[in-house]
Amino acid sequence: MYKILIIDDEEIITRGIRAIIERGNIRYSEIREASNGRDGLEAIRGFQPDIVITDIRMPYLDGLELISQVHQDGCKRPIFIIISGYDDFNYAKRAIKYGVKEYLLKPIVKEEFLQLLQHITQELDDNIQRHEAELVKNMQSKVGVELLKEKYFNSLIHGTYYDENTVSKQLLQLGVDLSSDRFKILVAEYRLQDHDSWKAWDEMERVALKEAVDEGISGIVNGFWSFYDSGLRLVILLGNPESFLIEAHIKKVTDQITRILNAQLPVATFYGVGNSVTGLVHIQKSYHEALHLALYKIFREPGGIMYYKDAGEEEVKDYVNSVNYLKLISEIELGMNKNVGMMLDEYFEQLAFHKGPIARLVSFYEEFNKYMYDYFTEKGIDFSIIFEPGEDDFRDLDSFWAIDQLKTYLKEYLTKIAETISTYKSNSPDRKIIEQIIRYMRENFDKEINLNIVADHFGKNNSYLSVLFKKETGQNFLDYLTMIRMEKAKELLAQHRYKIQEVAGRVGYSNAKHFCMVFKKVVGISPTQYREESFS
Repeated sequence: MYKILIIDDEEIITRGIRAIIERGNIRYSEIREASNGRDGLEAIRGFQPDIVITDIRMPYLDGLELISQVHQDGCKRPIFIIISGYDDFNYAKRAIKYGVKEYLLKPIVKEEFLQLLQHITQELDDNIQRHEAELVKNMQSKVGVELLKEKYFNSLIHGTYYDENTVSKQLLQLGVDLSSDRFKILVAEYRLQDHDSWKAWDEMERVALKEAVDEGISGIVNGFWSFYDSGLRLVILLGNPESFLIEAHIKKVTDQITRILNAQLPVATFYGVGNSVTGLVHIQKSYHEALHLALYKIFREPGGIMYYKDAGEEEVKDYVNSVNYLKLISEIELGMNKNVGMMLDEYFEQLAFHKGPIARLVSFYEEFNKYMYDYFTEKGIDFSIIFEPGEDDFRDLDSFWAIDQLKTYLKEYLTKIAETISTYKSNSPDRKIIEQIIRYMRENFDKEINLNIVADHFGKNNSYLSVLFKKETGQNFLDYLTMIRMEKAKELLAQHRYKIQEVAGRVGYSNAKHFCMVFKKVVGISPTQYREESFS
């Protein structure tokens, strides 16, 4: 049973290929689709398909560039099939270079296509059987046994097994009895002290380390299994058919793991603990809860433990569209690199107002990354020129261990982005006009002001100015004006000297009720709540 990804910008093509696979005698567990190369690359990284069927000519990233990027990523490499309408020798030559399994021309012949897929799935079956036979053959080798256990445990936490009975039997053959009713996952993050990268243990070291952990934990609890996930995090699966492990035991377990890790090298640690679940089928849920909590290491001191039951629900709706986020985006798009650092500080201060900010931080980080990528693509600028050699995107949020480390990293790259955009726009007369208009808006936001008034003031046609403003700032005139007004309103509210009605008047709103509605929509909380939070 294999995962298949179809990438094509023509929906009728993806639907047709999916229908052929679903109606053919092809063993698959899931089929997903992507409509362009960029989304296809993200799907490969996250979905980790076994087979990818892709077009060549697609928006953002063509099929061959996509395959090249996958090879550079070092992630799991699927088998690629190219289906294209272009009978070009150069395309085929490059495809062969990248190890593409087959290059088919549209329209595809159904029977030939199904025969190819059957051949590929059989080849995958053979590879798996050879790999597992080799490991079983070397049962005396602790590394081989542990790698096989690791494979089966990872199929549990990622939900990629055929069924519960199959994976349970596979593990039982290796001496792992998962007959407990209830389970809980603990994820241990660790890295070298005062070092940005994680410890790169080789397989022998990892097996030795896990043995030491197992020996240390065995004196504390019964019913546990340790293994490494795909991110080389240490995962502890706890199981107990009766009274489930109490948190006091978990604290003892984490203390023991920390002690054992530090006996090897001085490391920083952080632990996420998922909720207890019933049955093997729900272990995946507890794992993802624990993995999510591991992100909190950005805000917590090393050595901390975070329980999912204590995390609480987080509301992220409209948060990335807050006034500070829009302000930051606008300044970057205008190439105002001098203000970027200050605005990033303001954004993180806003995050600090809210309990449990991880979901908001994740949302900001992902949305900003996507927004900037789309912006550069639209302008015809290569986004990868921002990054260091070997990088083509922002680092994963998971790689940071402190909020200050993340802020320093972002300031460096956001400044680069702003400088690149500034250089791109330096010869544009349109940019100078918009800069003058924004200066005028900042000086007159408390007065009656609209697009017609500004257009008359600068001697421009209002329709032309509306299009130009949107093109240069990424926002329409009214949204930008609202952003400026809310920015000033926050400053006034934080001073605690003015009533809400006075603040409304000072930022250009004659109706206090309307001001409150706009403020809550943009900032996410009411003016009164904002004042209380800034005071506390």
